[in-house]
Amino acid sequence: MIAAMKKRVSVIVSPLNGLVPQFLCPSPTVFQYKSEKRSHPAKLQGLCPLSYGHFDTFLELKHDHQMRQWILSSPSKFWRIWLSLLGLALLLIVVCYFFVDQRFALFFGAPEQVKVWLFHRHITEIGNAEPYIVLALLGLLWKKVRKYSAYWLACLLFSGLALHILKFLVGRERPHMTPEHNPSIFEFFSIHHHYQSFPSGHSQTLFSTATFIAFLFPKTFPWVFALALYLASTRAIVLAHFTSDVWAGAFLGLLVSAITLRRLVQRYGP
Repeated sequence: MIAAMKKRVSVIVSPLNGLVPQFLCPSPTVFQYKSEKRSHPAKLQGLCPLSYGHFDTFLELKHDHQMRQWILSSPSKFWRIWLSLLGLALLLIVVCYFFVDQRFALFFGAPEQVKVWLFHRHITEIGNAEPYIVLALLGLLWKKVRKYSAYWLACLLFSGLALHILKFLVGRERPHMTPEHNPSIFEFFSIHHHYQSFPSGHSQTLFSTATFIAFLFPKTFPWVFALALYLASTRAIVLAHFTSDVWAGAFLGLLVSAITLRRLVQRYGP
């Protein structure tokens, strides 16, 4: 019976370093994961040894581990998917800019939508970055989650830095500033709050956090991203951002956080 159980259990992974007893993870192991043309060594400290001795077994887990699979995949696969997501982001931004932004703002800016506006106005600040940064900083004080708190904080800070550079360069006016909600008003290199619509900072924060959670707890992937998308959409509903701003912030948080997590795991282990 014990032998049968060993055959069925092919992978034992510790999602939280230090929470699994040491006899299960006696030492770091160097795994090999296969790409299309060559094999790449990866030192994954803190992971329990794989029963087949190869990192590709870990990458072939079922679909609910797809976020972690992608971030820890071979360089060719990672960057292929990363560039595909970037292309999708640019497509959505362009389509929304020309066909959706103003129509969406005019619809939710109409007087008959005031109740919808008021409802979402109360929940849209869930995406404000400050509480997440404070929570990550507090996590640094707890030894068991210190590494993951640092990873989360790095995701927020690096994606936030990219966000504010874009806000300054683009200088897009917020939709509530004009009655017609014109999406084509820009004041480049502006630091004024009214001209920092693109990209959405709340969307960036939500999707950075969602990427981190989906990496740490893979089974939450569809739910955490669905929640992040809904909360991010409230920024357009309350006319704080255009829909293209929301998509830009969302993909910025996802793509920068994915690179950040990949580099941190390669250097310090998962």
